[in-house]
Amino acid sequence: MFRLTFLASDWSRLEQHLNESSPEEDGAFFLIHRGKGSEDTRLLATKLLFPPDNGWESKGNHRLRPTGQWLSGVIGSAIEDSSGIGFVHSHPHAFHPASLSPIDRETSLEWARTILPTTGGPFISIVVANGKVAGWVFESDASEPCDIDRITVVGEGSIRSVGQSEQPLSADTLDDRQIRALGELNNANLRELTVGLVGAGGTGSPVGEQLARMGVAKINIFDPDKLDTPSNLRRVVGSRPDDVKHRRHKAVVLQDHLNSLKLGSVARAFPQDAREETAARVLLDSDVVISTTDTQSSRAFLNQLAYQYWLPVIDVGVRVGMTLDRRISGMPVETRLLLAEDGCLWCRDTLNSDLIREENLPIGERAALAREGYVQGVQESQPSLTPLNFLASSIATLSMLRAFGGRSSPSTSFIVDVWESYVHPLPNGRRTSCICNSWRGKGDDVYLPFKPPEKGAT
Repeated sequence: MFRLTFLASDWSRLEQHLNESSPEEDGAFFLIHRGKGSEDTRLLATKLLFPPDNGWESKGNHRLRPTGQWLSGVIGSAIEDSSGIGFVHSHPHAFHPASLSPIDRETSLEWARTILPTTGGPFISIVVANGKVAGWVFESDASEPCDIDRITVVGEGSIRSVGQSEQPLSADTLDDRQIRALGELNNANLRELTVGLVGAGGTGSPVGEQLARMGVAKINIFDPDKLDTPSNLRRVVGSRPDDVKHRRHKAVVLQDHLNSLKLGSVARAFPQDAREETAARVLLDSDVVISTTDTQSSRAFLNQLAYQYWLPVIDVGVRVGMTLDRRISGMPVETRLLLAEDGCLWCRDTLNSDLIREENLPIGERAALAREGYVQGVQESQPSLTPLNFLASSIATLSMLRAFGGRSSPSTSFIVDVWESYVHPLPNGRRTSCICNSWRGKGDDVYLPFKPPEKGAT
């Protein structure tokens, strides 16, 4: 599958440009970075290049061709940026289908033969017609175009598909109540989602339960931990005493439970760290990732994955606050929607480099420093409560539904504390000095610090 993603601000500018020229055709180029998933390819439209004065050799109804000078300039920009090139144009008439015309196809093949060997990156040709979009991608062979399967616009608090085909409407009475809440189209979109779930413990497992009961297409579960203590049984959905006895992986236990529901979702377990390259590549095949990890190092990795590949991530965490005399002082649930145009977790001062360093110390060194008082709290068991975990999982899945509902969210980051009865928005602004600006939208063109696989892991 080929996934093409635009930023919401760029897509709005592109739509305005195309609409202003109607009923004449118009278009623009854009630069592309690429990221390889396990099975899919993510294509990131990183920079729009609108036509300069006298940029068109011919332009009007049913004809559109850029000048050789402009096309040469676009190729030069792509070489300088180490990126590929995309071309988008409009079919503004009502009778125009949302597909490349025979002339469009011939021109696309002609350009691909020049662009592919010159830039070394992919070439994309797409058409916008009547609110729908479709087109081709050439990766390495100019004679073998592939259809773009999904075109997504991310940003401004939402994630929306602008693909060509209409979603099939469900006649299944299983979805009756859900359709009444979401509407036919939103329910159909939900049923096509692939969700990456990082963490299968107290918060992650009820997230998985809700995703399966809503009927998302695929749930890929990542967690290297095993059920090794009886307290897991209070927290992990689907777990049984025999699972603890046999020290089964949490991800596998959750997978088996969700598939046993037989509600249309397919769950797959990946009992490994999400920071390993094979796991991260599977995550890149997702439409959205829900992260329930409780370590700073994993959150830092997913944060970079989100912005480097424009992969929407919902980061959710819970905490039971305790006073010195062991009384509950609060139960905050923090939820952050990480979208391509927002500030990353470093921008938001959510990540702590000292804690990340401590978490990644060798076990022996970390234990020695802990005895000396230099490391505190790392990998210690934290207070947990099932109703709080279920609340956090519900907030995460509702945030996902809101994001895919096509409407901008009033706040993509917030704290909810039912114990103390308050809701508080969190900042999500982007800092121009943040390190994230060096890898935003770069895909595989920037190194990602994968974690080596554990020795003896299968």
